[in-house]
Amino acid sequence: MNARSKIVWLLIFIITAFSCKKVIDIHLDNTEPKLVIEGVVSNNSEQTFVRITKSVNFSEDNKFPEVKNAFVVLKDSSRNFSDTLYETTNSDGLLIYKPHRFRGVIGHIYQLFVRVDGQQYHAQSQMPDSVTFNGLKLYANENVSDTSLTFTVVPQFTDQKGIANYYRFIQYINHQKDDGINVLNDNVGDGLPNERPIFTNTIDIKLGDTVAVKMLNIDKNVYQYFYELEQNQNQMGVTPSNPVSNISNGALGYFSAQYEQTTAAIISENDK
Repeated sequence: MNARSKIVWLLIFIITAFSCKKVIDIHLDNTEPKLVIEGVVSNNSEQTFVRITKSVNFSEDNKFPEVKNAFVVLKDSSRNFSDTLYETTNSDGLLIYKPHRFRGVIGHIYQLFVRVDGQQYHAQSQMPDSVTFNGLKLYANENVSDTSLTFTVVPQFTDQKGIANYYRFIQYINHQKDDGINVLNDNVGDGLPNERPIFTNTIDIKLGDTVAVKMLNIDKNVYQYFYELEQNQNQMGVTPSNPVSNISNGALGYFSAQYEQTTAAIISENDK
């Protein structure tokens, strides 16, 4: 190869190398903020609340603007009783709407009415029957040394046979909420003792830890919402989609009449 050919090939190499470093800009379309409603009616009146925020764009921080001065009403359609909620803050300092007196009853149908900026939103949920929560079973995870031994929790309950049941589990380790989403139906295991563990997302369970689990009996629509949310959480590298909401007028979020029970355990040497 003569000198001129070498120069030509060197120029081609340099041009190609620099062209491979071209920056490609990906433009994510901004969307109009949507109302996000989290509404709960519980058999535990302290856990009955409504929280209202607005969504943010994908590129923004997860700081959701709180919505003040909303008109919020809860109605028990089974006994024709309504309560207008008032603004307050929860233990985390977040703005919520609370009823003056409102406790959920199994079998009753509840409605949520929200008015924000002239827009009306509505949802309905029926509190399902309860399934007795008998406690927690703890399993030591295998193939790890004692110094890094971790545990898995299995809620102990027996499903009601012949009735469609839907469950959600919220786990706390040393009073810190785990971000994992765990829902369960009885399509497999109808009428049988539960054997499915709770999968942790952000916190390992170790010797000496205190574990508390809240079991929620929920309706089918709320189960579907959290099931889709769980699938989003488990799909790495995929742009998540919004779960189907049971709230009208294009709002995001959910409204759930749910029966809750909580049990706790301390992880000890006997659980190894």
